[in-house]
Amino acid sequence: MTARRRPPAPTCPATIQIGPVQYAVVVTAAAYAARMVVANEPFWGLIDYGEALIVLQPTHPDHVRLALLHEVLHGCWHLHEPLSETITEEQAIRTLTGSLLDTLRRNPALVAFLLTESPPHAVKS
Repeated sequence: MTARRRPPAPTCPATIQIGPVQYAVVVTAAAYAARMVVANEPFWGLIDYGEALIVLQPTHPDHVRLALLHEVLHGCWHLHEPLSETITEEQAIRTLTGSLLDTLRRNPALVAFLLTESPPHAVKS
């Protein structure tokens, strides 16, 4: 009897379409280190609008997922930056809703990656 193989877990997508812009997504130590020198402080992820680039710190897969979703939200916000710095929670949610839904619909690989659960870590005793 042969063991059934699980299908491979979805990997972080190499590109993500946010509105009219297709962003490259990079999760490498080299890209992270290069951007950290420029940022002059540690970060989990960042989005560069001018270069259409999302750089993520290569770390635990759940942190990569959190950082990626965070940067996608920045990308959605960038499409609709409000004129005022002081907006209500409701205005912020309303601003992001359409762009986020559109982004999720355009990027099924992103959705699959975000919804994948990481295996639990073994606790050392």
